[in-house]
Amino acid sequence: MGSRGRMLGQAHWSMPDQYDCVDIKNGVKVLKSAENPNHPSLPDISHTKGTKYLSLDKNGNFKQLRIYDYSGRPVIDIDYGVHTGLSKQPTLHVHTWKGGRDSGVRLFSKRDYKKYGKYLKGLIKDEWIK
Repeated sequence: MGSRGRMLGQAHWSMPDQYDCVDIKNGVKVLKSAENPNHPSLPDISHTKGTKYLSLDKNGNFKQLRIYDYSGRPVIDIDYGVHTGLSKQPTLHVHTWKGGRDSGVRLFSKRDYKKYGKYLKGLIKDEWIK
């Protein structure tokens, strides 16, 4: 099994990336791809049901928080970066997932911060919150 959560038979065209836990911030594991340390994304599926993972860039800056449901599928991604349709500048934004598919994107709000802020303390800047 790869740490992207797939068993060998579930891999579509290649083996999934392996990840290493390199740190823990606010009770959330910070993962880095063991095969490609510059790879920014997080596992598609988690066998640790209901978990959360963080991704930081090479300078230790926040890149992504992914929250999984109890079936191991992502339900929320909170990302910092440029997203077409939102802004030409980097923004903090939220992707919602349904049934394993990205179902929409919106800007991160103060309401989101109230809900997810405990995982983001010290990782995001106040000016990123709309």
